[in-house]
Amino acid sequence: MPIDVMVKEATGLPDKYVEMAVNYIHFLQFQFKNESANKPTVNRKLGAFSDKLHYISDDFDETPDCFEGYL
Repeated sequence: MPIDVMVKEATGLPDKYVEMAVNYIHFLQFQFKNESANKPTVNRKLGAFSDKLHYISDDFDETPDCFEGYL
């Protein structure tokens, strides 16, 4: 949203409400600064069972025969 739209919307409001809007903008700037600074930079390791799965059956995605009546 361009600045001129914000100015247009704030025109005619009492000073009290314009000050509240400015305070809210400061709050949003603070939140944005904190969110961008808190992004995780840790390299994650694979899970405990990452080396345990060696084989998946060829019919893994097929519906088991016992469920045919439900579909």
